[in-house]
Amino acid sequence: MSPEDAYNLIKAIAEINGMTDKLKKWPKSEDDKKNEKEVQKAIQRGKPLDFEELDIRPGEMVELWHHNKPVASCEVVDNKHVKYEGEIQSLTSVVKTKLGIKSPAGPDYFKFNGRWLNDIRREKGLINF
Repeated sequence: MSPEDAYNLIKAIAEINGMTDKLKKWPKSEDDKKNEKEVQKAIQRGKPLDFEELDIRPGEMVELWHHNKPVASCEVVDNKHVKYEGEIQSLTSVVKTKLGIKSPAGPDYFKFNGRWLNDIRREKGLINF
């Protein structure tokens, strides 16, 4: 339930009971606004990437892209991990290691057979952004 819906429900109860004079609607604090943005980001990201759900099998290759060009290839080893430079890692870890980006969303930087992983996830209804 949204905050606005919750307020309208409480308002209706107050009206039924003749207590609308007791209602006070507080503005959102900066912390509330910041928390809302974080929640929205988490909702948009969807659930963690699962290669099997994308029909990508162990042994297949995904490519790390940066500035519109491939910069590394990684072998898929299971539903959640790839092998990069001999180490089994998450996509996020590879992005951090190779590109030095502090808090990346790993799938944003990878393609499979020339298609962005997030495009494949979106087509399969696994994410909504």
